[in-house]
Amino acid sequence: MAALAVPYLLGRHVVHRRVPNRVPEASDAPVILAHARQMIGLARDLGTTIHTHMFVGSVDYAIRHFGHAEVDTILSACPIVIAHANGLPQEEINVIARHKNNCGIASVAFTHENLWYGFAPIPAFRRGGIPVAITTDGAAPYTSYDLWRELSRTAWNQWQSEGNQSILPPETLLAMVTIEAARVLGLQNEIGSIEVGKKADVIVIDMQMPHIGPVHDVAQALLLYASAANVRDVLVDGEVLLRNRVAHKVNSSAIQLRAKSEASNVFRNVDLGPYRRPGAWQAPTEWPRPLA
Repeated sequence: MAALAVPYLLGRHVVHRRVPNRVPEASDAPVILAHARQMIGLARDLGTTIHTHMFVGSVDYAIRHFGHAEVDTILSACPIVIAHANGLPQEEINVIARHKNNCGIASVAFTHENLWYGFAPIPAFRRGGIPVAITTDGAAPYTSYDLWRELSRTAWNQWQSEGNQSILPPETLLAMVTIEAARVLGLQNEIGSIEVGKKADVIVIDMQMPHIGPVHDVAQALLLYASAANVRDVLVDGEVLLRNRVAHKVNSSAIQLRAKSEASNVFRNVDLGPYRRPGAWQAPTEWPRPLA
């Protein structure tokens, strides 16, 4: 699946803590609206989804300066995946919820935006019927593509935010990386659950590991104790890609060697001094301050 990546369809209305940016003013609204219309038109012509970022203030700005009718048109014109959605208040959630069949949330549990704008209000999104997928924030510089890690992180973030450990039980969190994630992508009729007529996308988990222990609750064990390393077999559309942890379609060792070589070439041409922690491993230090 391909998507049209529009960084901020409705503009970025929060300050970035690492990269200087100017928060849009009322006078910027015509340009932002024209760009949004252009991107929506392009996505419709290509027949693709839009992937965009939204944080607190994005929808409110659009309502105030574009009008409700224009915002409804934008959010209903083509499928939209909203990344992060940190800090959205109930008023902005209500607007997105009106288009829950067209808009989905890609929530990131492990990201610095949680510190800056607050956690994504996942329980409120779900109460509004908006599909939510648990995702990663890429691989650099402090995270990874290991989606399994994000399950328990999402749980703890939301438990802390809501002060309630009964919300988002294991079954719900597992759904958010399977069938609900498929709904966010508009692929729920093809993947996301094991049903007749859908693609045979299946993973087999080895639960007979000491760190998992005796399993009394499968969903809870998968959420809290299992990891990506416990994935034994992988089938995609019925084709075996991994069996007994051995990849069948790629040469893992060759890929890692090539990646290491490419990384070395990059690092030779980049000054990493500002990013290194002096005295690391010898004494406690602070992380480098963000570059101005």
